[in-house]
Amino acid sequence: LGVKTDLLAGLPDGRADAPAARHDAGTPSGSPADARFEAVARLVGVSPELPTYDFTGSNGLRSGATGPVLDSSGYSLFQGALPLRPGTYTAYYGVVDHHDGRVYSYRESLAVPDLRVEQFRLSRITLASLLERIEGGRNAYTTPFVLGDLRVLPRADDVFRNGEEFAFYYQIYGPATDPIDGRPDLDVEYQFFVAERDGAGGLKFVTLGKPIRLTRQRSRVQGYTLPLRDWPPATYRLRVQVKDNLNEERSTEEVSFRIL
Repeated sequence: LGVKTDLLAGLPDGRADAPAARHDAGTPSGSPADARFEAVARLVGVSPELPTYDFTGSNGLRSGATGPVLDSSGYSLFQGALPLRPGTYTAYYGVVDHHDGRVYSYRESLAVPDLRVEQFRLSRITLASLLERIEGGRNAYTTPFVLGDLRVLPRADDVFRNGEEFAFYYQIYGPATDPIDGRPDLDVEYQFFVAERDGAGGLKFVTLGKPIRLTRQRSRVQGYTLPLRDWPPATYRLRVQVKDNLNEERSTEEVSFRIL
């Protein structure tokens, strides 16, 4: 048994950060075969019983179906998916620049959770440069950057600017489901905090405004957007708390971000 693990640029969810490369106006923007950048990845199990996975061929890292997919900062994004055995891996990435023949490499540790364990919990929170609802029930692993009923373009960093749209998404593991329609029943709360000096040379996070509460959510994939209007430059924190209304369990995750 395995779990689906996306390789998305800037996606912190027990998942790897796939290569993200700057794209300029002079690069080809037609079919993927004409793309300037090519990305590859290999996952090597840390323990002897874990296998090695190569993201190649039909399982290779992809950008858009007809050309590069760019985030709000101009980085090309790549996504790939494979069923993986739970465990810890070393992820190796490579990006080939077909304009000058250069090859860039990167590696990191990747933990794949065991979703066979019945535990109510949240994934890590992913900051996004684009988050939009889609219709038609597309498959999350055959259409790049589609997760559930959301199209998500992750951010390459945690930096926003005043006037931008703040967007994030996360997944909910192990909720109880309604015996009639098979869907969960969830209450969601989003609370923001801002960092201030604590008087001792450090920082403390203080509550910023009232929490945003959403009730009776029926999807395991959640996302939210709001405009950053008149937010002063600072470091902020978002706390996400989800309550499972069918068994009264709760789970919480946090993510920090900056506004310049």
